[in-house]
Amino acid sequence: MAGTRIERVGSVFQRVQGLYKGGVLTSEELPIWYNVWKTFPPKLEPELSRPVPEAAVKSLVYVEDHIRGHYMKTYAPQTKNHVNLLVPSTMDNSAMEKFVKRFMEVAAQDDGSSSEDIIVEVEKTMQADGYDLKKLNKN
Repeated sequence: MAGTRIERVGSVFQRVQGLYKGGVLTSEELPIWYNVWKTFPPKLEPELSRPVPEAAVKSLVYVEDHIRGHYMKTYAPQTKNHVNLLVPSTMDNSAMEKFVKRFMEVAAQDDGSSSEDIIVEVEKTMQADGYDLKKLNKN
């Protein structure tokens, strides 16, 4: 059966190249990536037998992400400034991003207060600037 050969004999590029040279595929039917791969081949041919390199996975969670999580769990969404993830410019004007920026500014200037104390200070400054931070009801 041909199913046992898949991914063991030749790369995808080699198989597509064989189909093209054999006349099974026309130049219009070639995949988009074929000419890119042919022009810029990889340094090492991808093979199933090559071992996977050992690499440490970096953490993608930043301090700002924890602050955003706290904001979303604690406060009701602001009706005026919703964040539209499809339009990145809306994130700069959102109350949540201003909260995060203020938190980072206060934390950088602070001498070692706890994050709860910094959050209380940021709440006070945001409310003084006219933001209505409504806490969610914990039911």
